[in-house]
This record gives sequence, C-alpha cells and structure tokens, in this order.
Amino acid sequence: MEWFKDKRVHIREIHDVAAAGFRKQAEGYERTRPSYPAAAVNYVAKLIGLSKRDLGKTTNVLDLAAGGGKFTCSISKRRGFHVVAVEPVLAMREVFQQKLPEIPCLPGTADKIPCRNQSFDAVTIAQAFHWMSTLDALRDIHRVLRPGGLLALLWNMESRSVPWVASLRDIYEKYDTNIPQYRHGDWKEVFLLPEAQQLFPGPLTTRFFQQDMLVTKERAWERVLSKSYIASLTDMEQAVVRLQVEGILHEHRSAFSIPTRNPVTSEKEFAAHQLIDTEVTYIRAA
Repeated sequence: MEWFKDKRVHIREIHDVAAAGFRKQAEGYERTRPSYPAAAVNYVAKLIGLSKRDLGKTTNVLDLAAGGGKFTCSISKRRGFHVVAVEPVLAMREVFQQKLPEIPCLPGTADKIPCRNQSFDAVTIAQAFHWMSTLDALRDIHRVLRPGGLLALLWNMESRSVPWVASLRDIYEKYDTNIPQYRHGDWKEVFLLPEAQQLFPGPLTTRFFQQDMLVTKERAWERVLSKSYIASLTDMEQAVVRLQVEGILHEHRSAFSIPTRNPVTSEKEFAAHQLIDTEVTYIRAA
C-alpha cells in the first residue's frame, strides 16, 4: 500500500521551546525518559483492535510526534500492527532511525501529516499532544483516520506521592508556567470546540496506570535537563537549576539507598524508587 503523499514535506513551525529543547536533548530524552507500562500499551492495543472494521487486515497505526520512538517501539511489537511514525525535529528522527531503522519515520507536523486520507486505524500521540492541541491538528488527524478510528493520547508524569520527586517538581515546574504542558490541562479545551466535536464526537475517556522505576541522582538530573523548557535555558540558568536539584537530592539522600549498576561502566551506584503515573486518554473519529 502507498502510505505517503509527496515526501517533499514542508515542516510548519513548531513551538520554539519544543524545537530548541528537543534539538539539544534528543539523546538525553531517549536515554532518561521512562517507557510506557505494559498494561497501558496493552490497553491502547486493545482499543485499536476495537476500531477495526475488517479484522482480517493489517492494523495500520500512525505514531505522531514520535520523538525517539519510545512508544513506537512498544506498539509496533503487537502482532499484525504496521506502524508509521511522523516527527518534526530532525535530531529526534535521527535517534529514532538509529533505534528503529525498520519503521518509516517521516518529517511532518500534526497539522500537515504527510500521509494519505483514511490511511490509519489509529493515531497515537505520546507525551506530545499539549504542543499541538489546535483545531488544525485535529482536522488533519481526522483526515488520515478511517471512520471510527482511534485517537489515543498518552503521557508519563512523575508522581508527587514520592517526597523527593515532589520537591524536584517544585523546582523545575516554575519554568513551565507560560509554556504548553500536559499538567496544565489546556490541551483538553480544543475538544470543546463545535467543529472538533463534529470530527471527534467524544467524549474523551481516560484511564490511569502506574509504574515503579529506579533512578540514580545523576539520571534524575539528566531527566530534568531533558525537559524542553529546561533544555532551552541558557547555560547559566541551567547551572542555577542544577544547584537547586543537587540540593534537593542531597536533602533526600537517604532515599538513594538501593544498590544498582551503571549500565555503561558497570560501576556500583545507588538509586531511589520513583513512581510514574501514565494517562491514556482516547476518543474516536466520526
């Protein structure tokens, strides 16, 4: 099947903070961000299966704003799924192609998807819809979905139920107040527009999952730095944030007591538990 329109795709502008941050921290993002829990991936896969009208054919999935392929990798392992990725940032596409060379990763944005009409049973967007929550994006997502197709939105978020994590979030979230972010919830507003409700009749349905992971002090800082609004700060501003982060990690040093091994050097390190909350929100196309 021919999936793609003209491959000479013009990339429309994406948010300056997202573009700058993800260019600088593409590898760090992929290295430090958690994957998605198996239960959440299974849930999305089941929802996608329910969207298909012809159960005998391949399930076609578009992973939009795929980044380095963290969610793409998980969903593409499902039997019978054929996955295509779209990602606007070149540095992220390079990470993706090194990791998943067998999966097409095209340049494009949510409002200019380089794929044909009604090509997909589902569109998944992991950790990114807050950057693209516009009517133009919903129009083009609807265009590439088959009738009744699934739009699934996923986010991972560090749980404030862990004291040292709550203290860290208090530091770095001061920098995201005027930037589109999942935690603000503004991304939901576009679905209330009359045209959006015609394209995706709704309602939005949400389910939460949770996973426990170990993180070292150095990896905790690297993850903070992978956040686009921190990565886009000046070197001096980042140094200030790092001093604050190191102060919190020192204050909670007793939490970092679990022996582990550095995956690169094999040296002994100490890690702490961190809980990650995962939201899956979905809606179906008209």
